[in-house]
Amino acid sequence: MVVTCDKVTDGSFYGDAIVMLKEGIIRLHYLNPAELTLKNKKSVRKIYGYDKTSVFTAKSMKRRQGDTALRGQLRVPKDYLSTLATESGGSVFSQTVLSKSFREQKYAASILGRRVAASGTPSSCQVCDCLPTREGSGYFLCYQCLVKDFDLLKYTWNQYVRPDPPR
Repeated sequence: MVVTCDKVTDGSFYGDAIVMLKEGIIRLHYLNPAELTLKNKKSVRKIYGYDKTSVFTAKSMKRRQGDTALRGQLRVPKDYLSTLATESGGSVFSQTVLSKSFREQKYAASILGRRVAASGTPSSCQVCDCLPTREGSGYFLCYQCLVKDFDLLKYTWNQYVRPDPPR
């Protein structure tokens, strides 16, 4: 997806982009140039990033999950890319912590790497189609099942394999 700067500021692409990300099973991870802080100015915790449910700090190195209690206290940046990242199942990390001391860079990079790797798990139900390009070669287009328990293809196939008995 190509997004120009004027589209990013007015948000007209947001609805289409979130549909493309959700249906295409794509998780967006975003390095935000702003520093992430809590609403409480007295906090001395260094915040590396966040996702939809948790915040990642230095304590996130010891455990795989972020801190869910801090998520409500986070001052969330008001930009479209941060919202797209969290709504698609991805995360937002601060770019400023990657330019601090070597120790901070190491922590932030480790937590970012763990978060990106954790979101790389395949979907439990997806449908893939082989589509042709203009040149005639094929490529796969995969999307998430709408309802995991009800697969339309399987239902239709079984309907024709075992026809109903005549009445």
